[in-house]
Amino acid sequence: MDLDFIDLIGKTVSEFFSSFSTSEKSNLLQINRDLIGKEIHERHPIVFGGDPIDTNNKAYVPTKKYAELVVFWNKIWQSRKTGVAK
Repeated sequence: MDLDFIDLIGKTVSEFFSSFSTSEKSNLLQINRDLIGKEIHERHPIVFGGDPIDTNNKAYVPTKKYAELVVFWNKIWQSRKTGVAK
């Protein structure tokens, strides 16, 4: 990390957190309540050639569905790695 490119937000943890409620940027730091309980999932996994920065490759999915997708893609990965389908 290059310290020339950072701005000190607060000298203490308390100052750090209070700066978010008083800064000009506070409007940018709003929580999108529609995304609570969701995970970002790559539609085409990066390990299989998906683009990690393409927003069209991203989907917000509920945590339970995300866990199912992780298991699914892990099985695909393992079968390609070992050459044995499970």
